[in-house]
Amino acid sequence: MDAADTPLSSRILLLWRLGWLAGTGLLLVIALLFAALAADAPAAARVLPTVLVGAVGIVLTVLVPAASYRRWRYGVTDDGVEIRHGLLVRQESSIPHFRVQHIDLHQGPLDRWRGIVKLSISTASPATDATLPGIEPEQARTLRARILERAEADDGV
Repeated sequence: MDAADTPLSSRILLLWRLGWLAGTGLLLVIALLFAALAADAPAAARVLPTVLVGAVGIVLTVLVPAASYRRWRYGVTDDGVEIRHGLLVRQESSIPHFRVQHIDLHQGPLDRWRGIVKLSISTASPATDATLPGIEPEQARTLRARILERAEADDGV
């Protein structure tokens, strides 16, 4: 596998969109509360901000998760695990095999519903830990075994 060329499972998109939709819903409730408190303001001044918040929220709910998904890449090289992600702030991480202490697979209720897992790589320093969200379970188990195998073979010298 080449450095950081594998995408996440597309099943993560729905979960990310649900998160953005929940945020939009919360902002809409706040906008509606402000509109109700401004009962003596003109109708346009009460309705326009609420419609604007809803419209912008829906557009962001569609666009941001899709753009984030396109930016997430990971891979296992001979030297370590390479991870790239980020929209506004691009992050590129490389975790050498000899630093890997253990790898956990997490699957919450929403992850189970979508058929994906989170793979967490732990090192001696929390600053170099990494999590890969939204990986197919079988692919995550294979990736975990591959990284651990290389970590055991690599003595760090």
